[in-house]
Amino acid sequence: MKTVSKERQIQLDKALAYFMGWRIDNSFPDKDKVWRKGNAVELETTFKFSSDWNWIMEVYNAINNLEGYSVSISGGYCSVFMFGLCDFSPNNDNASISIQESVYRCLGEFIESYNAKQLNGGK
Repeated sequence: MKTVSKERQIQLDKALAYFMGWRIDNSFPDKDKVWRKGNAVELETTFKFSSDWNWIMEVYNAINNLEGYSVSISGGYCSVFMFGLCDFSPNNDNASISIQESVYRCLGEFIESYNAKQLNGGK
């Protein structure tokens, strides 16, 4: 990641993981660091959302499956729409980043906001 610090990447990965159904598994000695989804286990530092196109496309598909939401990737930019209106489009002031990083940042930042709203009863 060119424009995301390791700490920020972990924050975005944790938000994406939570949205995708991963949950913290404190049965391991490393409390609050191990995540589980079914039989799969990851550390908060080993999620592949930022490095594996397939992982971020699973998030893309999940957002597109939310009622009223759609994701647009066009010209190197990514935006999330709600009922046809742009709901989220990150400030992409670095045109030299890859499309994968642009999509990762967009979906990660959108999901952070989405998760917060869901945890606050949709507000």
